[in-house]
Amino acid sequence: MAKPMFVSLDALIVNENEETPKLIKRVDESYLSRTFGDLVNYILDPNPDALNPDGYNINEKEMAKKISDWFSEASTDDQVDVTLWAIKKDEQPIGPLSLTQTVSDRSDEIITIKTETLDGAEVKFKHLDFLVQRDNNSGLGISAYMQLEKEGSLYVMKPHIMISLY
Repeated sequence: MAKPMFVSLDALIVNENEETPKLIKRVDESYLSRTFGDLVNYILDPNPDALNPDGYNINEKEMAKKISDWFSEASTDDQVDVTLWAIKKDEQPIGPLSLTQTVSDRSDEIITIKTETLDGAEVKFKHLDFLVQRDNNSGLGISAYMQLEKEGSLYVMKPHIMISLY
């Protein structure tokens, strides 16, 4: 098995007052040779596995189901678009990403190397941060979302804005 990396998937939900959970999983690096669709399907699977023995909590399961439903709806309704973006700190969103494209085709653009200190030793790992957005085809979309960023030894949610033309 290749070394695991961390992948997070956040949903952009406009007009919802409650915070939505970000789906975060450890993912085998072998997913770099698969499609974005394969990677998203793996992230949306709430069940425990060897790298994620706890699976998702109830809120994360609901979010995974909601996002899965978006993709199903987009495949049958021309008025609904679901877009996948890669997010890197202090940069514009990268994408939209095609679900049929191989992750490694865009890995130089979208992978971030992060460092954590564990038991006094620095550990480097790969991290991919994605945002999925559901829109009705209607023109201009202005969206706000929160992104997890590290400040010192803490992770904090920071606001970001994305403007999209359809």
